[in-house]
Amino acid sequence: MELDPNFIDARFDMGRCYRQKRMFEEAIVEFQKARASSENNPYGLGNIGNVFALLGEKTKAIEVLTNLNELSKQGYSVNYEIALIYCGLGDKERAFESLGKACEEKDDMMDFKVDPAWDSLRSDPRYKSLIKRMNLE
Repeated sequence: MELDPNFIDARFDMGRCYRQKRMFEEAIVEFQKARASSENNPYGLGNIGNVFALLGEKTKAIEVLTNLNELSKQGYSVNYEIALIYCGLGDKERAFESLGKACEEKDDMMDFKVDPAWDSLRSDPRYKSLIKRMNLE
């Protein structure tokens, strides 16, 4: 990031690291910097909403969900992002519903097998089913 402060992937990865360390304010800052560098496309909104949910700021997390639902009406693929927020809110039903849709859409963000943000879903049989469905066993 010293060489290129606008390198989006590095910003997102830093945000994920902060989230994992429960440094939520720092995570939001990094996710927002990444979004600003990406011309505010929907990629990453789920991470911001997820952190709001983990902070207990349910209203802000729901606002992000509303924004994502509006973007889906414009043709954006946002189910992965939506699932991240529901996961943070502890709503496993909706998280799996959205992950299933993202899988059907072949969303390129479906690298969730290794992302610790999904740890709360791993013990659920639906998680193993999704992994199998995506040939990521």
